[in-house]
Amino acid sequence: MSKNALYTLYDNLPKAQQIASNLLEENQLKMHLGGLLGSAVSFVIRSVFKKTELPFLIVLDNKEEAAYYLNDLEQMIGEQDVLFYPASFRRPYQV
Repeated sequence: MSKNALYTLYDNLPKAQQIASNLLEENQLKMHLGGLLGSAVSFVIRSVFKKTELPFLIVLDNKEEAAYYLNDLEQMIGEQDVLFYPASFRRPYQV
């Protein structure tokens, strides 16, 4: 299956359309995507981003997980629209 066929498949998913609608019409600014595996999250994010053209902030558990999503999203959306802000090595109140 080609990359464009996958994009079309995810663009037509009712849940992806519902997420985009919630962001645009109902101003629901916080969401949690659960139950998706592997790059499915990246495909949904790409689909919703293309529909809404809103900025997204994606918070992940660690730098390694963030690197996987960074790579996926740079390939799907483009490097110019994806930024990576890793945590600093300092932790607040750390002695």
